[in-house]
Amino acid sequence: MLVSYVTGAIPAANPVADGLGPAELAHDFHGNTISLANQTLVFDMANRHLATTVTDTNASTTTDDTRDANDRTVAGGCGFVTAGHSL
Repeated sequence: MLVSYVTGAIPAANPVADGLGPAELAHDFHGNTISLANQTLVFDMANRHLATTVTDTNASTTTDDTRDANDRTVAGGCGFVTAGHSL
């Protein structure tokens, strides 16, 4: 995807809801989305998601993934908030 257009978007709903311009979307050489509006995503050489940073006008928040012995994502944390994932 190079660009996304939305008609009738709700003003200020979120940075993606109004569509994406070419400068708001980027991929790495593996095809992983590494930039999506105000989000920066990090992947390792095996294409596993490692972290996402969301930046707004006042602050930025980073989430990091935790993997189990079978290389499954079992938790993603954000400060003191932790979300579990079942795969």
